Amino acid sequence: MNAITIYVPEDLQEKMQEIADAEGMSLDALLVDYSAHMIKHYEANKLFLEMKARGETEVDKALELLRR
Repeated sequence: MNAITIYVPEDLQEKMQEIADAEGMSLDALLVDYSAHMIKHYEANKLFLEMKARGETEVDKALELLRR
């Protein structure tokens, strides 16, 4: 596993620690969990946009077939 150093405002760190405590996990585990969630969300959105772009050309093809 790799280590990353980030600098955050003290109030943000306190809030993150509060959330980690409420979830019963360490701050490190919380940040790993949230990072993984953000990556999954990003990848899903990226896939959606790619599928949307492919689908737009399919709509044009389908409309052309209907016009015949």
